[in-house]
Parts: sequence; C-alpha cells; structure tokens
Amino acid sequence: MRSLLITLSVAIKPGALHRLTLSGEFEQRLMELAEVLDPMEEAYRRGRNLALGKVTSQGMGLGQLVGRAVREAFDASGQTPLTGLWTASVVMSSIAGYADEAGINMVESLRTLIVRVLYGSSPADAEELLSALADVNDSDLVNYLADKGITQNYIAMNALTLGDLFENLYQVDLGFMLNLKSYQELVRASKILAGSQDLTSGVVRAYMHLASPLLAPDAREAAERGLDLKRLARLDKALEPMRSRYNRVLGGLFYSVVLGLAGGAPLAFSSLAPG
Repeated sequence: MRSLLITLSVAIKPGALHRLTLSGEFEQRLMELAEVLDPMEEAYRRGRNLALGKVTSQGMGLGQLVGRAVREAFDASGQTPLTGLWTASVVMSSIAGYADEAGINMVESLRTLIVRVLYGSSPADAEELLSALADVNDSDLVNYLADKGITQNYIAMNALTLGDLFENLYQVDLGFMLNLKSYQELVRASKILAGSQDLTSGVVRAYMHLASPLLAPDAREAAERGLDLKRLARLDKALEPMRSRYNRVLGGLFYSVVLGLAGGAPLAFSSLAPG
C-alpha cells in the first residue's frame, strides 16, 4: 500500500500520473487502487503459504488474482485501468509474502523469487492474464501478444507461464518488467532511488531513468540538468497528450520503489527546488 501511494502521488513525474495532475485522473486511479488492495492481501497470504509448502507455484492461482485485480479496477473507474501497475502490485505482494515467511532478503534473492513465483506458475495462470487483458479493453497489450502469435491456444500448447508472458509484455508496459530478461533494469532504478538524498527526488530520478527510452533527446537533456519543479512542470505539460503512454512506466517504478525501500532508501519526503 505504501509503495503504491508513493508511486502514484510523488510529483512531478513528467508525462505520468501524479498528485498534481489536474484532470481528475489521480482521484479516479485512487478508486482503482482501493479495489486492488484485497487481491494484494490475498496474494501476500498465498506467497507465505507457498514458502510454507502449503501450495505449489502452479496451484497458487496468481493469474486469477491478477485478473481479479485488473477487472475490479476496471469496474471501479469504467476505463482501461493501470494494468501494469495493478499487475505489479499483486505479483510483488506474493513475492513479499514468500520472502517474509522464508526469512530471505527480497532484493538479494530477487532472481530466485522471480523463477519460483512467475516461471513456476501454470499455463492456466497465463491464460487467465490474457483473458483479463481482453476483458478490461487493454488493446495495446492484447494486440502486442496477438502480433506475436500468443493466443490462448498457443499458451496451452506451449505451456507458457506468467514469466513467459511478462517477457513479451514488458515491451509495452513496465509493470511486466519483473522477468528474467529485464529485472536487472529494475534493480538499477531501485539503486538510483536508494542512493538519493530523499524519497521525492529518488522516485523522480528512478522514474526518469525508466522513462528515458520514451523521451526525446532534448527532453531527456532538460531533465538531466536538474530536478527543479518548474522544469519538470514544463516537461510534464508538454508530455500530457501522451499520458497513457507514460503511465505504462508506473508499474516498473512501483517495483523500483519496493526494492529501493527494502534496500535502504531514505523515507523522508522533500519539496523539489522551484528553479
């Protein structure tokens, strides 16, 4: 819950949602967040049970919980939800539950946890995720998989797991970045956050790192000159028409916030310099 609120609210993340967004979207997304809390709690419980040996990775039903989260978020707001962010929140809850129960360091054991939870899942989990993406009208993700030939039948015939789907979907939404191909980039972003003087600047710097492939060179250079509020606000306004695209970074930022806090990131917030 804490990491989700930090991810959503910290300002200003140019292009993406933050608490100073004036369109009403911030409040709308908070309604989605409220619906995701129960699936997160259940995912944490199932992660602990996995560590205790009470369930298997394939029997944990992680795909069902992710599907429930994004569908209920969709019902709450009436529009395509922050699919990657809500997926990340459920997946990370299960991993946190496992790590807590097993008494292991989540950051140091991240690769092992990814393999156990995501690549140990079942084709039924992957099928449920694909079904949920279609149900919430996330056409960007559905079409990307379709272009790759990944359908319900393909998943079943090739025994794909959630990890396999994440390896494809992170190309569109960083909420699926927790996979063996790309998780190291999340670790790098979390270290940027943990190495900052305060949580506010750390989150913005981690966001800019993850969003940098989307930014035009001049925008990237402007951001690198410093994190003063006026400069970030100007860039945010320029990127506003592409809000939905930059919101695809939020799931990756959430992972980085969780890992950064676990790695000793400062807890104090601050105001960015006005410039």
